[in-house]
Amino acid sequence: MNKLVNLIAAATLLVGTGTACVPMQHVPINNYGATHEISEKEVTLDDLISSTYCLLSEREYQDQAGNTFNAGGYGSSFAYRDVDGYSYLITNQHVVGGFEQNVNGTKYDRTKVDIKIIDSKFDNNKDDDIPLEIVFESEELDLAILRTDQRLNFLPENNLQLSSDLRYGEEVYLVGYPLGMFPATTGGIVANPGNYPFHYEFEDKVNGITVPNSSRKILDLTANPGNSGGALFVKKDDQLYWAGIISAYLIHNAGGPFHRENSGLAIAMDSKIICEITDYVIMNIDDHFEECRM
Repeated sequence: MNKLVNLIAAATLLVGTGTACVPMQHVPINNYGATHEISEKEVTLDDLISSTYCLLSEREYQDQAGNTFNAGGYGSSFAYRDVDGYSYLITNQHVVGGFEQNVNGTKYDRTKVDIKIIDSKFDNNKDDDIPLEIVFESEELDLAILRTDQRLNFLPENNLQLSSDLRYGEEVYLVGYPLGMFPATTGGIVANPGNYPFHYEFEDKVNGITVPNSSRKILDLTANPGNSGGALFVKKDDQLYWAGIISAYLIHNAGGPFHRENSGLAIAMDSKIICEITDYVIMNIDDHFEECRM
């Protein structure tokens, strides 16, 4: 596969952030159910909810001695596009699960991962779960692309107009599954559209992507574990447009070194960057799988 050398992406890793992935705890809400058509004239918050899905990731890790342990968690995802009979979803890579874990100084590599759409963490009916295929994941970008051959709910194309030109104080909405419990919207405003003073960049060497940090947006909006991978929408001229996905929230210890709280500031990855990467991966999907098998 040709590397993604021509893509200029943007991401950042902030010290003192909390990822919004919920540790797994199986405790039925059938929220995704049947698909429906969404009007191109007026997209509502209900429509945004219908294109957002709860994910359950279950993975296995193994060290060099053959010892294994299992881990898992919940997160959110956004139905992006339907291409050649496949529904593609976008989420954070940390929702899928890290490639390795360090436990008491021992390195464990991820040897297996099963990820699927479920109703919520209260889902006890596995018959309607939708297994997903991982087609791309990058820890450096904290981005993963998944797909299924089942039809999902998609927003009209005019609502995916790369509304990454956020401005201070604009009204935004986060759509996801907080705590993995239920679909929900959270409102807020743009606190900083990406001009904050961090001067480093990421380089995803595996996929050949250079990653400056300017596309991370700071929002005055409360995100919770489980919201990771949930879509961010901005309101412009009374219409809602996709602006990115939530990846983390800032935490603080103003109450002391052992007192950590959600600051109410969330971090989103820019929709324009996500779109460039995702569309490239979809267009080169056969090459991508060929390289993965090598």
